[in-house]
Amino acid sequence: MAADQGLTMTQLGEALGISKAQVSRLADRGMPTTSVEAARAWRAKNLHPSWSEEARGGTAGEGDAGSSDYWRSRARKEAAQAEREEIALARDKAALVEVDRVHRALYAAHRMLRDQLLSVPNRLAAQVVGLTPAAAADLMRAEIRRCLEGISQLSDEALTRLLDEGGAK
Repeated sequence: MAADQGLTMTQLGEALGISKAQVSRLADRGMPTTSVEAARAWRAKNLHPSWSEEARGGTAGEGDAGSSDYWRSRARKEAAQAEREEIALARDKAALVEVDRVHRALYAAHRMLRDQLLSVPNRLAAQVVGLTPAAAADLMRAEIRRCLEGISQLSDEALTRLLDEGGAK
């Protein structure tokens, strides 16, 4: 093989700028070892652009533009993947929530508060008959406070139940 023209694996590796072991691995994949030119041609055709100068288009000066485009593209891709993973991690840690889900939960809580406040007159109508205006105002104030405290004590679980029951669309 390489010995046919007096070219050893070590010499071929030195000419290509790779190790003897890498020459052996590439030879196992089909790279010719009979000449440096044949090996370079095979590498240009069969290797990914980032793996060899030949695959990038020849000498360092000739392949720089294509190679730098590749590396910029790869860096953008890896940055986007890292950003997606950070978002997923934040979501898993409950440090990030979906805006739409928050809007639906707020809508459900506001609707519940509105319904409770609008029902105050019906609940208190019979109780305010015969009361002084100050006593009626105190009774209404206490009922409104009860409604507001109930809303302020809604837990995440209660809001989730509201959403799951179709409480808001």
